[in-house]
Amino acid sequence: MFIVILNYIKSLDEVDEKRNEHLSFINNYVLKGKFLAVGRQTPPKGGVVIAHNVNRKELENILINDPYYTNKLAEHSIIEFNPKMYANGLEEFLDNLK
Repeated sequence: MFIVILNYIKSLDEVDEKRNEHLSFINNYVLKGKFLAVGRQTPPKGGVVIAHNVNRKELENILINDPYYTNKLAEHSIIEFNPKMYANGLEEFLDNLK
């Protein structure tokens, strides 16, 4: 499992010009079960993605095609972790996504 942190490197106005394109791109991976949760940071200085059912190389290849990245609006960092404890029902839910 991965946590992806996006950090905007341009103004929020510039980022928002590509927001719909970015959200469409992200939604594709939500529908495929590769992104479990996504959202903008508060305050809006970037975003966060929880990724699952991908390996690091696949995730990197996905992220370099994000419109925020291709338009040099954001940079990303990837944190990989192996969850050991889950909220009730979450582990079963994640297993069903495989």
